[in-house]
Amino acid sequence: MITNILVVIICFLLILSGLVGIMIPALPGVPLVFLGILIYAFYTNFTIISLSTILLFAGLMILSIIVDYTSGLIGAKKLGATKYGIWGGLIGLLIGLVFSPFGFISVILMPLVGTITGELIGGKKIFESSQIGIGTLIGYLIAIIIDLSIAGWMILTFVKIIV
Repeated sequence: MITNILVVIICFLLILSGLVGIMIPALPGVPLVFLGILIYAFYTNFTIISLSTILLFAGLMILSIIVDYTSGLIGAKKLGATKYGIWGGLIGLLIGLVFSPFGFISVILMPLVGTITGELIGGKKIFESSQIGIGTLIGYLIAIIIDLSIAGWMILTFVKIIV
């Protein structure tokens, strides 16, 4: 009984960490949600959550990873980002994660500021640099929406199965 409760608590902590990770790029959001569900499925010998459900969730997790790694770059590249803008965005993201002067908003704003700054350093004009920065931001926000949709569906399915 205590073991069951402990496993459920661990699974839900992983799932909650995953939801936080969707908003904070330093944490693997959907993979943590998947891990929480996988641990529960493994613990119950796949009797409550089937292997086919786990395989479906694994596919969705892989899709979310692909979206995470490509969305911002696609948004930036579509609008003509250079290596300066991409590096600026990455540096901005790190600054937003480490210093977070405005909390979660920093994780969104600093990559935008970094991308614009990088493009300005690379010789682009302010208007073009701003467009590229906004394209990166839109790509990032689309990734968050897709990840939240995937994680939300996985969590709702998980809760529906175990309750």
